[in-house]
Amino acid sequence: MKVELEPLFKRFLKLFQKEEPLIHLIHEEMVELIKSFMRRFLKSDCFENKSCSSLEKLDVSKLENQLPEKKIELGENTRTTLHTIKSDKQKLPVLEMKKFYQTVVEYFQRKLPINSELLQDMKCLHPLLQKDEKGVSCIRRIAPKMPQVISSGEIASVTDEWKAYMVMDIPKDWI
Repeated sequence: MKVELEPLFKRFLKLFQKEEPLIHLIHEEMVELIKSFMRRFLKSDCFENKSCSSLEKLDVSKLENQLPEKKIELGENTRTTLHTIKSDKQKLPVLEMKKFYQTVVEYFQRKLPINSELLQDMKCLHPLLQKDEKGVSCIRRIAPKMPQVISSGEIASVTDEWKAYMVMDIPKDWI
């Protein structure tokens, strides 16, 4: 019996196999990837509308955070296969799948930089956020973290350029 993972990874992998710059999307997409696994076996009030810090610290092994076994999302093919097994033998595969989801989420919590201020600030590079006032402070935080690209003496100039960019009229077909 296998856990159906393709739907969980497909969007993420497809998006980041494109040839265009997507650094402005990576933070949001990492958070969504973690949440997509959480939705499979955790109660939504534990993680939906929570900060990245809360997501990172959430104890996914606590039973009170987990869905009842019958509500764990296994995928339709897996659920159909389960129904062919004697009912007294169905519990073990479900528990194993839940353990798998838990292991994946714990791995993501340790390895994905969802608390990275730099990646969160990179969201300001999204063309649709061009006029967002928060962009200036994000650029001020990003610039010093890239000394191989922007010297400390150029940070004020980069900030000025960002302010000029914010007021530009960019044709919609460029976005």
